[in-house]
Amino acid sequence: MGSIDFSTYGVGDRYRRTEPDLLMASAANQKIYLCDAGESADGVAMTATLTRESLPIGGGGPGQFQISDLWPDMESTGAVDIQLGFQKKLGDAITWGTAHAFDPGTHSHFAEACQSIADLAMTGRFIAIRFQSTTDMGWTLLGYTLEFEPQGKY
Repeated sequence: MGSIDFSTYGVGDRYRRTEPDLLMASAANQKIYLCDAGESADGVAMTATLTRESLPIGGGGPGQFQISDLWPDMESTGAVDIQLGFQKKLGDAITWGTAHAFDPGTHSHFAEACQSIADLAMTGRFIAIRFQSTTDMGWTLLGYTLEFEPQGKY
């Protein structure tokens, strides 16, 4: 069993039980971590990923659909990578497209961030969307709107 050295804490640095903070301890590193206090773990930027998989669009019927655009409603202090994917059948592996940096300060919709419209054109029965950042920054996804077109039966 490991131990934690509390002697490295300065005067006034103390745990306040009345504050609703989540703490984690690492015996290997002899540190206590305060959760949700930033976007880094001990000074190293964390990867933040939000993924929605197997999203049935168009009622989930037998048809296929092509995404024509994505309108993220998000707040960010920098660019967040967005990646689209699809599945032909539920349970299949997701075929992911290229990730593109989307900055809500300069882009209003995802097509503006893509180098070509071919990067956006994903066709399938089930859609997947991934939002990811690998730098020390905060972002909030409030929702998104998808534009899609029917492409015929599966």
